[in-house]
Amino acid sequence: MNIKAQVGLLVPYLLFLLLGAFFSLTFTQNQISLAINSNHQPIFDFLNKYGTYLGDGFFIIVLALILFLFDKKLAVTILLSYLISSALVQTLKHTVFSDFHRPMHYLSQISGIHLVEGVEMNYHNSFPSGHTTAAFSFFIVFALYFKEQWLKSMFVLIAIFVAITRIYLLQHFLIDTLAGSIVGSTFAFLFYYLIFIKDFKFPFKKYANS
Repeated sequence: MNIKAQVGLLVPYLLFLLLGAFFSLTFTQNQISLAINSNHQPIFDFLNKYGTYLGDGFFIIVLALILFLFDKKLAVTILLSYLISSALVQTLKHTVFSDFHRPMHYLSQISGIHLVEGVEMNYHNSFPSGHTTAAFSFFIVFALYFKEQWLKSMFVLIAIFVAITRIYLLQHFLIDTLAGSIVGSTFAFLFYYLIFIKDFKFPFKKYANS
């Protein structure tokens, strides 16, 4: 895989990781969550409330099934990337990191926090962020698939936007989204490499475009 051909993907994603690491080392996760949540406006509520569904499993599976009609190889790559990464994250959330709680577990008693109407709040199983994992497993595949650099950057920025919605809505900490992005993008790279670059012979190969 040509690294230079992925500049539009790598630059915004690495900046996200570096900035995320910087803020995580400089401030507490609670401080970061409150800072993002405090900058609320009606338009931000709307964008975050509905934008977070871009990392919803139902949305990804339905879109992948639709894509199956046009590009079977791309659809299979998306489904494998999403299903495997999400299965791993859900296992980690409920076993290894079961005692990692969500922002509302710690911040619910703080006055002035902003809750978006209609968003069901969760309190446990915070790490890693499932929505962020799903978004990166999905949009990074698209970023790899398209050749235009501006499209690569756009898809990465959409995935980052989903990560930010999770913090704005007080559903996850920044560190949860960083971890989720790494898991999701890792499997996106893995299955794109296996299917598009190595042309790996999966058992369902006959259903995919060559």
